[in-house]
Amino acid sequence: MSGGVAYIFPDDVEQFKAYHALETLDFDALSHPEEFETLKNMLEEHAAYTGSKKAKAILADFDNIVDYVVKVIPKDYKLMMHKLELHHRQTENSEQAVLNAFYDSSTEVTSDEPFSAVY
Repeated sequence: MSGGVAYIFPDDVEQFKAYHALETLDFDALSHPEEFETLKNMLEEHAAYTGSKKAKAILADFDNIVDYVVKVIPKDYKLMMHKLELHHRQTENSEQAVLNAFYDSSTEVTSDEPFSAVY
């Protein structure tokens, strides 16, 4: 788990999604290069510290990771991360951007520019 996001490696991805589907969760695909790098680093550290055979197997086939990982993210957390990013784009004052995001009552955020990965 990383900052509100969980990367799950179930035996059956679709079965996992069906069983754990909740109104409060999103299942997102990995899509940003920095997210792949972050996940790979987390797996490498885990394998180094624990000797995990599963982590080593995942790393050996990392090019196909999107086929067997589920990114689980709470919808409210994702919304707040997008609000923070949007408000940071609109003001140079970091503290003001955080306050603006906190008081932003929007239930969804849209932008002409894509959002960065949330993790």
